[in-house]
Order: sequence, then C-alpha cells, then structure tokens
Amino acid sequence: MTMKMRIIATEAAVAVFLSMPLYASPQSGLDENAIQQQNVNKDTLQLTLTDVFTRIENENRTMAMLRTAQEAAEQGIRSAKDARYPEINAEVNVSYIGDSFLTDRDFSNYTKAPSPHFGNGFTLEAQQVVYAGGAVNAAVKRAEHEGRMSEAVISQSRQGLRLMAAGEYLDLFRTDNSIKVYEKNIALTTKLIEEINAKREHGLALAADVTRYELRLEMLKLDLVRLRNTREIMNYRLVNSLGLPEGTVVSSALADDEDLRDRSRQHWQEIAADSSPEMKVSGINADMALTRQKLVRSERLPKIAVVAYENFNGPITFEIPPIDKNLNIWYVGLGIRYNFSSLYKSGHKLKQAEIAVRQAEQAKDVTEENLRNNVQKAYADYMQSYVELETSEKSLQLADENYERVHDRYMEQLVLVTDMLDAFNMKLEAELDVSAANAGIQYRLCCLRYAAGIL
Repeated sequence: MTMKMRIIATEAAVAVFLSMPLYASPQSGLDENAIQQQNVNKDTLQLTLTDVFTRIENENRTMAMLRTAQEAAEQGIRSAKDARYPEINAEVNVSYIGDSFLTDRDFSNYTKAPSPHFGNGFTLEAQQVVYAGGAVNAAVKRAEHEGRMSEAVISQSRQGLRLMAAGEYLDLFRTDNSIKVYEKNIALTTKLIEEINAKREHGLALAADVTRYELRLEMLKLDLVRLRNTREIMNYRLVNSLGLPEGTVVSSALADDEDLRDRSRQHWQEIAADSSPEMKVSGINADMALTRQKLVRSERLPKIAVVAYENFNGPITFEIPPIDKNLNIWYVGLGIRYNFSSLYKSGHKLKQAEIAVRQAEQAKDVTEENLRNNVQKAYADYMQSYVELETSEKSLQLADENYERVHDRYMEQLVLVTDMLDAFNMKLEAELDVSAANAGIQYRLCCLRYAAGIL
C-alpha cells in the first residue's frame, strides 16, 4: 500500500470514529467555561496538610465520640477509687403503733394490751474495708487500665483518621495538578492545531493531520471533565471528614517536602517501639490480663472490715406490755468473711486467667513483630518514592526534549503526525507521573509516620 493510500485510509477511519456517539463536541456539555461556572458561588478554603490534621482533631465526629468515651473512663476510675472509702448507711423512721392483744391458741380469752402509739427509730451502720485480698486495688487498677486503653484507642483512631484524610487530601492535590496539566496540554494542542491549519493553507499538511489533533483535543477535554467530576467527589468526601460546611471547595497547597531520608531505619523502629498505639494497646491488654488474674485470686482470700453500729429505738415493744422508753444499742468490731466455696469453685477460673495472661503476652509479641515489618515496608516505600520522583522528572525532561524535536521535524515535514501524537502522549504521561510522584512522597511519609505512631 502506498503512502497516499495509507493517508486516505487513515482519514476515512478518523471520520468514522468522529461519527460515533463516543465523540462529544463542546456543545454537548464539555465546555470548560460552563463547568468552571458551577463553582463560582462556592466557598473556597485553602488548606495545608497540617490544617487538615487540625480539623480532624477538632471537628471530626468520630474523635468527638472517642473523647466522650474517654471522659466516661475517667469517671470510672474515680468510681473505682470510691470503694476505698467507708460505707455508711443511716435510717430514721417515725411510726404509729397500734394496741396489742392476747388470745389463747383457739383465739378465746381475748385481752387487750394498750401500747404507746408514737414510735421512733434511728439506725447508723458504718463499715470500712481493711483487707479484701487485693480486690479493691485490682478494681482500681482495672479502671485505670480502661482509662489508658481509651487514650490509646483515641491515639490509634487519630492516626487512622489522619492517614485517611491525608490520602483524600493528596488525591485531591494530585487531581488538581492533573487538571492543570490537562489545561496546559489543551492550550498546547489548540496552538498546534492552529499551526497545522496554517501549514495546510500552504499545502504542507493534510486534513487528516488536523482531524487527528482535533480528535485528540476533544479527548483531552473529555478527560478534563472526568477529572473535574472526580475532584468534586473527592472534595465532597474530604469536606465531610473535616466537618466543613457543605459546598466548601478545598484548595490544596502542599508545603515544602520534609526530607527525612537521613534518618535510619533503626531510628524509625525505635520511635515505633515507644510511640505506636498498637503496641500500647497490646501492652495494656497484657496488664489487664494480669489484673483480672489478681481479681480471681482475691476470691480465695478473706475479707476483713471494721464495722460500727448504732441503733436508737422506742418504745420497747418486745416486752408485754410495751415499755414507753427508748433503747439504745451500739457496737464497734472487726468483721471477717470468707467464702469457702471459692476453694473448689475458682480453680478453673484461675487457670483460665493464667492462660489469658499468656495469650496476651503472645499477642503483644505478635504485634511487635508486625509493627517492625510495617515500619520496614513503610521506610522502604518512602525511600523509593524519591527515586520515583527523580525518575519521573528525568522522564519529563526527556519527553519535553523529544516533543520539541519531533515538533520541529514535523514542521519541516520530516516525520508523520502519528510521531507527533506519540511524542505528545509521552509528554502528557510524564507530566502526570511527576505530579503523582510529588504527592506520593508526602503520602508515603504519612504512611511511615503512621507505622511509627507519630502521624
């Protein structure tokens, strides 16, 4: 097939493609100005990644719920400590006492026994636990563990929410950069179409060349619409996560990258061992298992308490006839209580508690192992992200140079329009890769901080 026949066939194929429903002209809804006009009345809020983390801390509903749970845990600690104070009960009563009567067993010989009608009573009972086999202290300790657990869960959730928000924010940043890349390439394609049309007027270009780039321009516009729709979805999710008013448009603005490549892998492992919420949770679980074991053991020990009792009542009704006087009884003593059934009932519970302690220690070891693996992977990914950026920037440099050379040669009619399209696509892909690599460094740094527990 000759060159002329190939060109004719190409033009025919492009014409058929343009007639398909997939093709969309600017009048079919891809007008950029119409799309941009949709956001005119929306509030734009420029946020950095630090601002996102601050709003997650202060406005996120999940964080508010967890802080409420922490307040409840703090009250639980105070409630458990109250068991150390003496227990005091008092009772006061005033009553009307009716007359008594006596009868034989067959209810004959009824005799009335007049009684004083006004009755009064006062009872005071106090008890202070002196020794409970460690049960009181263990209960306080358990409440304190629950308070620590609540703090660890808040820290763990904060890390997860920050990483999620960072991913959404950096996706938004990458999409914004992609939109800018597409807008720039649409402008470049428009200019190139004008250049090709100028060549065509002088008989130096074919109609197929213009058609190819017009088709490419419409595809770029369609991709731009998709990107903007994607951005709107990402923005909506991020606005919800941050508790912002509906309709707010978040503008992403990354600060200068914090280069932490000089910190060694061991440095991050040490930070993770000290700061990881997962390690704190597993450590608290191990402590709680030990505390539960102490509570079970306390069931086999006696309970000793100091008791005091005061009873002031009148009249004296256990005499017949009743005596219209007040009677006061009081005592102070030491009470000892022991549950003998615990000797044969608590054996299995104690064994179960011992197994739970061993299981918690094993879970702690597994968590530590997983933590080290996660930090190792996050560190390797972070170091790799800089290599990816350097490679992407070099690829972009080469793609730009290649595009300029191919453009110049096309203008001199030394290459085909397909070579121009290939060079253009390489340039576009390289620009998108650089945008993704810049966002990738920030995200992988967030992942590394998350793995170490300091995000």
